[in-house]
Amino acid sequence: MRRIPDFTRTTALVARGLGLTPAQLVSAFRPAGSADLEGVLALRQQEQGKQIWWDDAAFLQWRYHFGSSTQGRGEFWVVATPDGVLAGVGTEEAELGGAAGECRAQFLMDILVRSDLRGSALGPWMNMALHEHYECVMVFGSNSNSNSMVTQQFAQQHRLHTYSLRLRCKDVLERRLGNGTLASLCAPFGDLALLGWRLAHRARGPGELLVSTVTGLDELGPDFARWTPPEDEVGRVRSREFLDWRALSNPRSRFTVSVAWRGDRPVGYLVSQFVPAKSGSQWLQLLDWNTAPDEHESALAALLTDAVQQAAAANCSALRTSVLHIRSERVLRKLGFVLRPDDAAPFVYSCKPSHPLHALKSPQWHITHLDGDVDQPSAIQMRSLRTTQLTAGNLPEEA
Repeated sequence: MRRIPDFTRTTALVARGLGLTPAQLVSAFRPAGSADLEGVLALRQQEQGKQIWWDDAAFLQWRYHFGSSTQGRGEFWVVATPDGVLAGVGTEEAELGGAAGECRAQFLMDILVRSDLRGSALGPWMNMALHEHYECVMVFGSNSNSNSMVTQQFAQQHRLHTYSLRLRCKDVLERRLGNGTLASLCAPFGDLALLGWRLAHRARGPGELLVSTVTGLDELGPDFARWTPPEDEVGRVRSREFLDWRALSNPRSRFTVSVAWRGDRPVGYLVSQFVPAKSGSQWLQLLDWNTAPDEHESALAALLTDAVQQAAAANCSALRTSVLHIRSERVLRKLGFVLRPDDAAPFVYSCKPSHPLHALKSPQWHITHLDGDVDQPSAIQMRSLRTTQLTAGNLPEEA
């Protein structure tokens, strides 16, 4: 069993470093209200200003309550003192289903600490405080600043497996060869080999399923996406309401939602996003999917095949996804997606003894990109703004 740091002792140490008493630190940590929005925006602009070109107020109020139960899907917690907002971390409530029965958990995201306070352990302390407040706390993904915290503070640790399917190889050859002219000469032969790989792994008889792109979900029925998982799986209860909020109402990112149909019955969906890369090319990120249990392999194969066609039509260099879901990973491998072991992303959680997940020994998880906050801001929207734009320095790496 992993040893979790002691909260009381950590609170005393962090408070001392901030010039506060432990009681003052605990009382300073609270859900942000509408009056805190300006301070949170200022902190984000101060620490991340070069990366923020979107309407950050609209984004934060879309994601978090900020005192209003009619907006957002969780709280943005702040450490606020007379000196202002020192730090913050967001939570998103998720309804879980499957082997654990119906229960709830909190995904943590958007953590931020004022730069002059980094090293004070204020970030890890906020996570520990949320462990005290909530029955179950989860994190998907980490960065260089949070890797240590993620490995130390969460009892249950898993990794999402990253897969890619390459469509074109010029950008890879250019990086490997260091010569653009030579890469251009070799690329057609490599692309032909990649095409042969995809043909050898194409779906075999998906079974008269049609795939269409949708811009709204109202006509798909109230039970759309709420397919019951197998008894041994645990995952977010995906619903039409969640997808409408997360995938179609995000003011910062633009997503595509594709639906697989058998006749007039929707049997699966896939959420994807085009992501620009440093080379000037782009790839298609597969963010989330769910299928009717009796149609899983055929529906997912049809959706992935359609995604490959979309990516090829958009001149993408590759498709990429990160997922923790054994049944889906089998389909990905069958269709030629290649595992990238060096790009695995952590998924960690800790539950109190009273939480239903605590009693499960080895649950099979269904976790995807859409369970975190790792979607990329849309470069298409960026071009219409006069604020700071994305540069090659902060674009994602190649797929």
